[in-house]
Amino acid sequence: RLSALIQPAFHETFRNIIDGSYTTIVEEGGRNSGKSTIISLALIYRLSSPLYPPVNALVLRKVGETLRESVFEQLKEAVGMLGMDDVWEFREAPLSMHNIQTGARIIFRGADKPEKIKSIKTSKIPLGILWIEELAEFRTEEELDTIVQSVIRAELPCGMQYRLIYSFNPPKRKQHWTTRKFKTQFLPPSTVVHHSTYRDNPYLSKEALDEIAFAKEHNPVKYRWVFEGETVDGGVVPFGNLEFRTISDDEIK
Repeated sequence: RLSALIQPAFHETFRNIIDGSYTTIVEEGGRNSGKSTIISLALIYRLSSPLYPPVNALVLRKVGETLRESVFEQLKEAVGMLGMDDVWEFREAPLSMHNIQTGARIIFRGADKPEKIKSIKTSKIPLGILWIEELAEFRTEEELDTIVQSVIRAELPCGMQYRLIYSFNPPKRKQHWTTRKFKTQFLPPSTVVHHSTYRDNPYLSKEALDEIAFAKEHNPVKYRWVFEGETVDGGVVPFGNLEFRTISDDEIK
């Protein structure tokens, strides 16, 4: 069942999350690529498997109110896709998930105030995985640094390694901090970046594909940004379709 769920483009991402050597795993790309689904499947599999030391996961979004209808439902769906409904419990207050076999938990938090992440404590099982969905919603890299340092401050038991997972649709502007941080030749050796698009997702509906085709024909800039995951605005002006030329006398009249 698992092999049928993981598309070829995401095989490496899945392995990296489960037991790879990278600390930071970045999944960025266009809309409808399926990157959040793959991350969810990998997290549920990792936290459910008795083959690995038990670990807890913290899942964040910038705004806490968006958690329930996004990553929480995404992870619940992954549980069903893997046929593990009988070993996972879902709790509404506070929002969390619990594996009754391994004891692993998934904790959900909004990062409206990053300093509040410091108060999260897990006793019996260490907090070793952080997934930030829609990373580009964060305004500055300093916000991310505050969260990461709060999560990785404790030494993990021997043989365990932190996993920092970031997923997002690339921002439009090239000056955005995520572009400067991850679209560079000078990545740390502990970081891997994978780009995906809608072409990596074979399960898209006809309606979704029609929308993509329409954007490609009628609004190429939007298509490249939204669906190809490209940064398309150099940031010189706030409008990407300006034409600079002399206005003719006839036009003035």
